[in-house]
Amino acid sequence: MEEVNQFLLARGRFLPAGSCRTVGLVGLTLGGGDGMFARKWGLTCDHLIRIKVVDGTGGCTTQRRNPICSGVRAAVAMGHFGILTELTFNTRVAPSQSSSWKFRPYKLDPVRAAALLEAWFEAASDLPNEAFQPGS
Repeated sequence: MEEVNQFLLARGRFLPAGSCRTVGLVGLTLGGGDGMFARKWGLTCDHLIRIKVVDGTGGCTTQRRNPICSGVRAAVAMGHFGILTELTFNTRVAPSQSSSWKFRPYKLDPVRAAALLEAWFEAASDLPNEAFQPGS
């Protein structure tokens, strides 16, 4: 996802996605794609508008609209063979301001963990509600 975001952000666009930069786009999408902007814009799979699949016999199928809802995810989950060769998404206009943090908990002990959590809660208090998942 990191490369996709770099490409899109350079063009003033983004795709709502998960918060882990190393997750692959196809796995993220087929798994739903839960992330920081899900409350405002939905899951990554909600932005998927077309896929191309090569099936076990070599046949090629293109599905439009939201192929997650049309059964591709269910078919793969049930063990049917297929390779996704193309995914097409609707993207969003990138927010005018954004930033990112790299969080690496080196030498984490209870005192450092508490300090990191306090720093996160302080920083998160300034974020808009749309940046968070709905409460459970």
